[in-house]
Amino acid sequence: IRLTWDQFHKDCETLAENIRQSGCAFDKLLCITRGGVFVGGLLGHLLHLRNITTVALKLYEFDQQNQVVEQLSGPDLPLPGTRMLVVDDMLDSGRTLSYIVDKYGKDYDIDIAVLYDKGNGNLRANFTARKIPDEWVWFPWEPPIPEDAEEGTTEAGATE
Repeated sequence: IRLTWDQFHKDCETLAENIRQSGCAFDKLLCITRGGVFVGGLLGHLLHLRNITTVALKLYEFDQQNQVVEQLSGPDLPLPGTRMLVVDDMLDSGRTLSYIVDKYGKDYDIDIAVLYDKGNGNLRANFTARKIPDEWVWFPWEPPIPEDAEEGTTEAGATE
């Protein structure tokens, strides 16, 4: 799935509207690097939230059963009891988001917002823009798609 900036922006607006309609108010956005930074930055504007921080995680995939999440940096967290919206670009296996919930869920009221949900794993996001097929997604902030990978890609909006 090849995502354009226009589609990304429209989907962020949908995600923000879903959050607004819930009536939930958040004290802080916690964005998971890298893709969550793009989503979180735009959500910050759309939801009028300025208190944004990041956490850098790396998922090591040795095979399907052996996956380890390592925290590389962050986050700058407020006092316990704060209501945080954890933001990422996509929910796939759920390993990185589960890591955040397990590590910080005891001290903070956490909700999860993802732009796209592939429907894999057991974790569910509180907010999402839409579900997508379990296919590779090429985000507009990533390096250009190599010419040999062009074949078979589609616009994200065409897969709804």
